[in-house]
Amino acid sequence: MPNGRRYFLLIHLAQPLIRVVCGGLVLGAVSMQAGGQNYNHSWQYPIGSPAAFHMTGPATQGDPQGNALIESVEMPDGSVFNTFYRPVGISHFSYSGAGNKFSAHGGSNCTIGYNSALQLKDVDGQGGKKPSAADIAGMPAHILAVLENQNLNNYVDTSTNKSWEFVMEFDLPLKDNDTSPDDFGELLYFERGSGGGNSWLTFMAVDENNNPLPGAEPLSISPAETVDTTPWTVLRLGQRIGAVAIDLSRLGVSETSHLRVTKAQPGVGGYTNGERRPDFKVMAVITHPSQLSSVAALFD
Repeated sequence: MPNGRRYFLLIHLAQPLIRVVCGGLVLGAVSMQAGGQNYNHSWQYPIGSPAAFHMTGPATQGDPQGNALIESVEMPDGSVFNTFYRPVGISHFSYSGAGNKFSAHGGSNCTIGYNSALQLKDVDGQGGKKPSAADIAGMPAHILAVLENQNLNNYVDTSTNKSWEFVMEFDLPLKDNDTSPDDFGELLYFERGSGGGNSWLTFMAVDENNNPLPGAEPLSISPAETVDTTPWTVLRLGQRIGAVAIDLSRLGVSETSHLRVTKAQPGVGGYTNGERRPDFKVMAVITHPSQLSSVAALFD
């Protein structure tokens, strides 16, 4: 890619090639349909992002160790986004706890990205129970390696209730198509869970120094918001991928180039109770008209 950019050319189709079940959302409604499933959203914003997530690859056909490639996201109005942009850098990584509870993971039969698992304690090649300073310093490169591709069988695997966080950097700002709440979700959260996503995760829009942007608020995403990919993406242990498209307005900003990702904390960003050891991937789609009209020029 020119200039080291880590995202594909985005194509926005005003009329989808295939219309799938993802039902429209009426302002003020408390339930919506996405990916063929119904969820009650009475506890959150009346405007959500009930997108449908379309997948290809062996992991959608019975091989839990194969590629799980996201092909497109269809928004409730039928608009289809078929390519995505991913982080170009990971910074401000911190972690407390055992070194075997945080890893960069890839399915063993993956041909895109990682095809093994690297635990935090093994980054420096020395092993041990607790991560060393070298483990902590070296882990961001491996986090980036599993997040920068479109294979959802490459993800960050956590199994700890101890604290951790890191900041994702994008080279094109995540920009809201509309500063008001709507059901076009720019931020995409994918989470492996027993039934299609089962863990909370918290996001915060920050600057390059990990300071919250003006007006930014933490947002904790519940597994109740996620829907199964279509077809189901089945990963190791027979667990499926759940996905949700998150409107940037829910983070209190209209755009950001940096995003803090952290384990959900009680009372922060709407987290109440429930599993908070996510195995996850974060990507984004371009929805702002000015970016849609100019993104092709980035490849000239």
